Amino acid sequence: TDPRCAELALGDGIHVVVGDATHPETVEQLFSGELFDIVVDDGSHVSSDIIAAFFTCFPHVSPGGVYLVEDLHTSYWPTHGGGLRRPCSAMEFLKSLTDTLNADHLSAGDKTFGSEGTELAALGSWIDSVSFYDSLAAVRKRTSSKRSPYSRAVTGLQADVVPALDILVTAGPGSSDIQAGEITAHALDMQMLGEVRRRRIEAAELHNRLTASQAEVEVSRREIGSHKQALQAAQLEAKQSLKAAQLEAERHVSRARVQRDRARLDLSREVGRLLAAVADAVTERDAALAEAEAERHAAVAAAKSECDAAVREAKAQRDAAIARAAAVESSGFWRLSGPARRLLEAFPPVHRAARGTMRWVHRTATGELRYETPAVASKPVPEPCRIGVNTSLDTATVIPEGNSGETVPYQPCEAPVGRFDRNSTNYGELFAGAYGLKAIQLPEDARKCLLVPFEGVTLPTTVPRIAVMVHAFYPERLEIILRYITEIPGSPDLFVTTDTESKKAEIESALSDWRGRKYEIRVLPNRGRDIGPKLYGLADVYEKYDLVLHLHTKRSPHINEERGTDWFDHLLRTLVGSEQVIRSLLAAFAMQPKLGLLFADHWPPVTGFVNWGYDYLIARELAKEIGFDLSREEPLEFPSGSMFWARPGALAPLLSLNFGPEDFPEEEGQTDGTVAHAVERLFLRVCEQSGYSWARIANIEISDGEARRAIHVRSNEALRDALRRHPGLFADPALKASARVLPARPETWPLRIAPEFDTRPRVTLMIPTFHAASLFGGIATAHALFERVADALGPEFERRIVITSDNRPLSQDDLPQGWSLVGPTDESSDRSAVLITPANRCDHGLPVRPHDVFFASAWWDAAASFGLIDLQRGFFGCGARLRYFIQDYEPNFSAWSAPWVMAERTYHRQDDTVAIVNSGFLADYLEDLGLRFSERHVFRPLWNSGLGIADADATGREDLLLVYWRPHVERNLGPIVQSALAQWLEQNPYGAQRWRILGIGEDGEDVQLTDWRSMTTLGKLTLSDYRALLRRAKVGLCLMLSPHPSYPPLEMGAFGMRVVTNGFSSKDLSRFGDGIESVPPVPEAIAGALGRATEYWATGNPGSLKFDFNGAFADEVELDDLAGEIATGVRSDVGLSTSSAVLLPR
Repeated sequence: TDPRCAELALGDGIHVVVGDATHPETVEQLFSGELFDIVVDDGSHVSSDIIAAFFTCFPHVSPGGVYLVEDLHTSYWPTHGGGLRRPCSAMEFLKSLTDTLNADHLSAGDKTFGSEGTELAALGSWIDSVSFYDSLAAVRKRTSSKRSPYSRAVTGLQADVVPALDILVTAGPGSSDIQAGEITAHALDMQMLGEVRRRRIEAAELHNRLTASQAEVEVSRREIGSHKQALQAAQLEAKQSLKAAQLEAERHVSRARVQRDRARLDLSREVGRLLAAVADAVTERDAALAEAEAERHAAVAAAKSECDAAVREAKAQRDAAIARAAAVESSGFWRLSGPARRLLEAFPPVHRAARGTMRWVHRTATGELRYETPAVASKPVPEPCRIGVNTSLDTATVIPEGNSGETVPYQPCEAPVGRFDRNSTNYGELFAGAYGLKAIQLPEDARKCLLVPFEGVTLPTTVPRIAVMVHAFYPERLEIILRYITEIPGSPDLFVTTDTESKKAEIESALSDWRGRKYEIRVLPNRGRDIGPKLYGLADVYEKYDLVLHLHTKRSPHINEERGTDWFDHLLRTLVGSEQVIRSLLAAFAMQPKLGLLFADHWPPVTGFVNWGYDYLIARELAKEIGFDLSREEPLEFPSGSMFWARPGALAPLLSLNFGPEDFPEEEGQTDGTVAHAVERLFLRVCEQSGYSWARIANIEISDGEARRAIHVRSNEALRDALRRHPGLFADPALKASARVLPARPETWPLRIAPEFDTRPRVTLMIPTFHAASLFGGIATAHALFERVADALGPEFERRIVITSDNRPLSQDDLPQGWSLVGPTDESSDRSAVLITPANRCDHGLPVRPHDVFFASAWWDAAASFGLIDLQRGFFGCGARLRYFIQDYEPNFSAWSAPWVMAERTYHRQDDTVAIVNSGFLADYLEDLGLRFSERHVFRPLWNSGLGIADADATGREDLLLVYWRPHVERNLGPIVQSALAQWLEQNPYGAQRWRILGIGEDGEDVQLTDWRSMTTLGKLTLSDYRALLRRAKVGLCLMLSPHPSYPPLEMGAFGMRVVTNGFSSKDLSRFGDGIESVPPVPEAIAGALGRATEYWATGNPGSLKFDFNGAFADEVELDDLAGEIATGVRSDVGLSTSSAVLLPR
């Protein structure tokens, strides 16, 4: 029926007509009223077509011509509408034509043959003979129609040949030529006879089917009757058994009730005895508590009396010293020496030289041989207050003085009447050595330092509102600070705090020519050093300004005074050293709105003493009041010297505590263990808690030269990049050793976070590996779906993949097309792949934006993602739910173990989880476990496009048995596989000889199965090699003790192999194809199934196995719809319109 055949040029007298010979219009076109000597039927060979074509074409055979039917053996094939002795077959029809040869002997009025005799006679008037050969039948046509009357030999009666059906038109007496009218009538006659015969055949077949159906109904009726009798007998037996069981149960219940009543009686007696014992114990306890309380009150009263006396004595000494100082300050000599003193203060080196000279003169005059501890630290101190304080150690020590190696004794101080009653020092074994509790240091990458002033940075043209806060305990140093802060552009407001009216007068004198917009001096109690006054004395100032600068007249009397001055100079030169330095810092705040605090890098001599000291427990109490937990395992960093620039919002949690003077102890020269020291160590932690970042700076002129930490800022882009991410959070669990539950499995450790101030949304897939050669199974599924979701989200969203568990080096060539490899700290692109190997897992933080949405597949990646989401929410105040590709019940990978607990835990953050479940089998299993998530999507497994189109052709296959062999993966049941193969070999010692057994899935040695046969291990294959084996092999064995269907058995079934696998819970893969057999996972059952699978191929012509590809694997429409639904949820989580999702092309 190829229309191009009509265009063939075959020579004169040969014409081609394309069409169906059973259709009258085709016959008309074919014959055009002409007669042919030979007509050959070599068409479809379908019996119904052969019969129909005979009735339409035979009239066009010329007298004496032959009608040939070729390939007649097809009439025995059911596929061609035939069968042996089937009434509707072409062979039976042609056989019936032999009856037409004798039809003229049938009387038209004879009732014996009825209408069939008339039809046969009509056909017989034209058929001369019917001949049969091998696959061929020949029907020869008469030279003229039988139309003359004849006499019956027996009866002698005269009769026409076919009087009842004489519809043929002849050309006239004596003519042997058949004219056109006769052909037409003959054709009509043949068509009518064909229709009559077709209807008779249909009626016969219908009658046969009806008879067969009646027989089947009768058999079914009899079977139903026998089943009914068996059911009645079973019901009777069940009723009798149930009655017996009920009687037995009643007897057991009766005995149980008696035992229960006895147990209750015994229990009530025991409870009575215990209650009496408890009452006695409570009485004894109350008596002991009363006695202890009385003793405590007496001890407290005695201690308070001693402390009050000591305080009074100290206050008297202080007042006397103040009086002496006032007398000196009011003397004429002090006034006359004022200009000289101010001159010396203006030139610190000269000042230090003069003080050293005077000190040497004094020591020489008094006969002192060496420099002693400063008086403020060595003066008599009161006995330690023992109210609620562990005083198992009498003294502690503080930072060594200068380079002498000597230490200053340190005593606990009196607890103030405030909320924080642990302004003291001693907590026993918590503290290590002489310097108190050691701190965890920040990772190296979090200790980067910006060098100021910046170069090539656009400085802001507008100046924010700035408040300079100075605590002037030593007013004589205020002039030094004033000289520095005059470099601040604009007109900053100055707020100065001090502790006496006399100091206030001196400060007012120094501020007489202050050029700023305004200044204010506040006199406050001498509590809390420089930190307390800024919190309780200036709390009302912060909200009026954009930036605040914390400074104080630092002297550090507990160390060598000259070195204390160096520290003071270091801080001032770093924070306000010049106009260029200050404008650089203002540029940093302008560049990054989430930059909360800038502080000076540590003065080198104190770098080694950045510890908790005796402040940790006080800081922990403060943290609880603010609203977060402080961990001993958190790293510690703080602006040593308590001078820094800050946004008021970054300090808001501290200000919300509403400190008062009573919350800080009276000043007694303490060097540690007070609320002020604890607050100093919380500045950066509180900044992060407020959602801001911080950065350290160093003046390039006095930097210590640690090039590995120094960041030279030479452009706007360099500054933006330096401030774009926060290097590390103190609260990050990844920095805690105790968070590494499985030390030997680094891939399960938490990931460090680096908050990134970038509002562009991004989707991030966490997967164990991203090597192109490893992208199959669950990893390929996660990647494919992730890509579809990202496509549905549109260009607004960047996409990133984080590889978490692969120790292999990764290059650009290893990645799928379109992806670029970047480092953890590099700028990301639209498609960025970040490799975090177990070896460098904690070296750098993973950049996380406010609108990062995480996708994960493996349980450890889900756990790490939840940790990142928690930190994301804590820092930014927002974080989307995790999209969790659940592709198996992973806790059972490590049953009854610590990994089991950790994996199972990832399923219980159900409100934070959008579950994307691979297969309905797994979804049913999770549902049975009671796991219900805030949102759930279920999809069928994805076909790996790397395998191409599944080729299920049975030809060309070899006797190969493919075994999914992963002996180190427990759920693949390696020992059972090995035992089942051995049993199959022993049961089929001859038939198994021709089969090659190949293990795929995991690299390893060949496996000896029996003493005469082994399995060849091919290991992990490339996709191309795997596809080649699927096309060649005949039988596959794949076991997976899991609710997930597993990819290999489905892939083998799709490629036309016989597959032996196992069921689990509701999983039954045999529903997807008649070539998959699902058996219990025991060696005997598996060996039997292998025998049946290999016997199937021994038949020689097994044919193609049916496999429901669309039932086993998801189609494109399903995946696009799924990706669209997930994308809608992602957009909703990040606050974007859900109507903007991209419709994927179909």
